[in-house]
Amino acid sequence: MKNYVMQICALSVFCGIALSLTPEGNVKRMTGLCCMLLLMISALSAVRSFDYSAYSLELARYRELGHELADGAEERSSRLERLLIEQECADYIQKQAAALGIKELHAEIRVRWDTAGIWVPEAVRLSGSFSAGQRARLQALIAADLGIDDTHQEWIMDEA
Repeated sequence: MKNYVMQICALSVFCGIALSLTPEGNVKRMTGLCCMLLLMISALSAVRSFDYSAYSLELARYRELGHELADGAEERSSRLERLLIEQECADYIQKQAAALGIKELHAEIRVRWDTAGIWVPEAVRLSGSFSAGQRARLQALIAADLGIDDTHQEWIMDEA
């Protein structure tokens, strides 16, 4: 198939050059007619010698390759969605912590695939310097806003 396309392209370029070099009048019309016949013969010879079994095999191979690429793209998209949700939740927790006066807080979020077809926060690991009151308020915010209950929140106090 590749050779066929290259042959048609080369013949088209040759015909274009021949037509541009011939003078106007009958000579140009005869050159155009010859070029048209050459292109038609070339196209018909390729169709006549076309190997349909090889074509169907190549078509099946490209179809399989397309399915593999689509599956890989879905997997990468899902992984990127998960990472984005994890990052957005961590950013939200850090903003809430800053609003409560916690200056240095590191949040690691773990998400799970929900039956609704979305990533949802499942657990969080928090480390930093905070008071008991700040921890209690942030713990309640995380439970209310992100749906991560106290049993799935791991708090690690940094040594000062």
